[in-house]
Amino acid sequence: MWQPDIEWLENIPERQYMKLLIRLSVAVVRIRKGFGIGRNSPREKTGNHDDEQAENKVPPYMASRLCGVLSTQLGLTFSQDEQAYFHQLLIETQQRIHSSRLLPVDDLILLDRVHSLLDQMQQRTHYAFHEDRLLREGLIGHMQPVMERIEGQQVIRNPLLQQIRKDYDSLFEDVKQSVHQAWPGMDVPDEEIGFLVMHFGASIERLRALKQEIRAIIVCTSGIGSSRMLSSRLTKEIPEIRIVDSVSWYEAARIPTDEYDLVLSTVDLPMDKHQYYKVSPLLTVEESEQLRHFIRTTTLQRERKKPREAEVQTTNRYSESEGMEATLIEIVQIIGKFHVFPLDNKEYGFYETVHAMCKVLHGSGVLKEPEEIAKRLEAREAVGSQKIPGTTLALFHTRSEGIYRPSISLFQLTEPLLCTPDDPAGVTHILLMLGPRELSKESLEVLSEISALLLQEEMITLLEKGIRDELIHYLSQELVGFYRSKTEIGGQPL
Repeated sequence: MWQPDIEWLENIPERQYMKLLIRLSVAVVRIRKGFGIGRNSPREKTGNHDDEQAENKVPPYMASRLCGVLSTQLGLTFSQDEQAYFHQLLIETQQRIHSSRLLPVDDLILLDRVHSLLDQMQQRTHYAFHEDRLLREGLIGHMQPVMERIEGQQVIRNPLLQQIRKDYDSLFEDVKQSVHQAWPGMDVPDEEIGFLVMHFGASIERLRALKQEIRAIIVCTSGIGSSRMLSSRLTKEIPEIRIVDSVSWYEAARIPTDEYDLVLSTVDLPMDKHQYYKVSPLLTVEESEQLRHFIRTTTLQRERKKPREAEVQTTNRYSESEGMEATLIEIVQIIGKFHVFPLDNKEYGFYETVHAMCKVLHGSGVLKEPEEIAKRLEAREAVGSQKIPGTTLALFHTRSEGIYRPSISLFQLTEPLLCTPDDPAGVTHILLMLGPRELSKESLEVLSEISALLLQEEMITLLEKGIRDELIHYLSQELVGFYRSKTEIGGQPL
């Protein structure tokens, strides 16, 4: 397959490349056993623009050359029908490169399943899994093939299953019960549960790590024995905490605040509740996890906001990484050009509605030909609903050479769209995401992060209200969190 004139194979995802290899291998075995392919086997052309573009990239001679190489190496003869079938396989693979999909994963039902699983696991274990973007991204990437395997009733093999059950017995049961609650009616084998356990196990290790030293003062009125017991428990359970001193409240009140980050006390103190945390001298496992959560969500956030001058100085550090700078620029540009548009779609069908939306954005200089983009949106809806489960919101998106820049807009419809007997409420608000054919990695990451926010109740509420300033404020906060998580992963914490 690695011929000089088909370099595009280097650009296809590994999973699609493996799928192509397997399908070709199956075809070779079939031919060896004497089973030829029928004339009607190759998929008929749909007239889709992406199909045509993919076919232009894969001229018939590529399949002929591939068959010629295989014939020489394997001693097989390939009929014209077989060559046509191989040509179709190459076209289907090429479609993955030139797809009009804007988001890596645009299946909102799949995203909802991931969100439900995180909800269940968070309730059972009390770990803040929703805060771990790496976990969410990992599960989304993992879930697509999982659903294909389950729906196809494929036999799953997990060579690590026994070791996983031995090392993570409690977590395995938590994941198994959470899967049954989050995905009712789905028969998920233990082999798949084992793979999911690995994702959550890695997330727990990340969530437990505080990523920096925390200077703490212990205030204990029960005697030096209790103070030492608490210090010992803290050293064991949360080694990132460095005990600065163990003192009485009288002494603690006189220590300059810049000499510590947190006060830990076994009694209530006359302090702001954001400045200290009350624990028992025994520091139970549950208390230690709650303390970790307090440090991450309160102490560290407060410390980040203190040195405003330092933040300005550290800007130069970020400029050293072009990728991080590009991400920040994309966030600013996409949010800055976000708009809310009322749209009178009375007596409009689907195409007329999306065409009207595209005409609005054409007037804003986002796209070239409203008709072409509207047809793409119509074709995507025909593949599967883009409505967000349990809401009157939908996410429409596509990419095209006729789109000049990344864009997100909210359209408020006067008449509901996509109403059915099972769903009479239909869609009243549409978040429209558009992007050029060639889109940077940073743009895709920002748009994907915004699409993932559609599963958050606060985001849904704000979209239904449709107040631009409130939406921009919320998106800014969330995307700054996304940016910070990327800098921390890259070893440059804010």
